[in-house]
Amino acid sequence: MSTVNEETQPRAALTLTVPETARILIVCDNDSDTERLKTAFREAGLTSESANSMTAGCALAKSGRFQVVFSAPLLRDGSWRHLIDAASQHKLGFEVVLLARTFTFNEWAEALQIGAFDVPGRPA
Repeated sequence: MSTVNEETQPRAALTLTVPETARILIVCDNDSDTERLKTAFREAGLTSESANSMTAGCALAKSGRFQVVFSAPLLRDGSWRHLIDAASQHKLGFEVVLLARTFTFNEWAEALQIGAFDVPGRPA
């Protein structure tokens, strides 16, 4: 007789297919957050690059090499909205995922409405 341990039993079965050539851009001025993300993506077999300013991030994003851009909501030289504008204006087709720890529910809803793909974490 086999019993299922509730702690080891998955609660939901999600299937995610990521192309082997998927490239991820990280736009963040916090070095420890950037390194954690780069390590996680590398361990998952994904290629990532990073930029520590919105200006550099937008320039890299406009190259068309990236499928996903992870971004802090606000850097010293601009906000995540610049990435959404670049994706729309140049029809690049990358998704923007915001790394927002302090978003209110209204900010979270606005980001999703404007075009962010996701805002991980729970709105405050």
